[in-house]
Amino acid sequence: MTKEPLHMKSVLVIILFFTFGLTNYQVPAPGLFKISTFKNVPDEMMGCGDDCYLSEKDKKNDVLICRTDYASALIYLNNKPLVLKADQTIKHESDEETYRSGKYALILKKVHKKKEGDEYYIFKGSITVRLAEKIIFQQKITGDGGC
Repeated sequence: MTKEPLHMKSVLVIILFFTFGLTNYQVPAPGLFKISTFKNVPDEMMGCGDDCYLSEKDKKNDVLICRTDYASALIYLNNKPLVLKADQTIKHESDEETYRSGKYALILKKVHKKKEGDEYYIFKGSITVRLAEKIIFQQKITGDGGC
């Protein structure tokens, strides 16, 4: 009879181990991917390109969520700059642009575009950041661009 309670305790310990182990394993780490705004743009990215903002207030205060120079795009992921390269040759007339760096992809869509002069435009659209096939950030944006 002494073996039965010991065996029952072992089974209970194993069940608890797997229950708590699986529960802890399934909980994702909060804040794993954080896209943040920024003000400073490297000199080599100045000139022709697009400035993307989360709101008109951010636009007024020059607080960016993304900056492109048609060859590359800059975002801040977990408070560190990430530069992604264009998939194709991008012209400032493009309404959708894709940039990549490793497993990351940034898709910039300009839904409504209004020309303001020869080579300057304002736009509304969206920005999507993916890690492999998983969307880690998606937001409506406003912006301006050109040369």
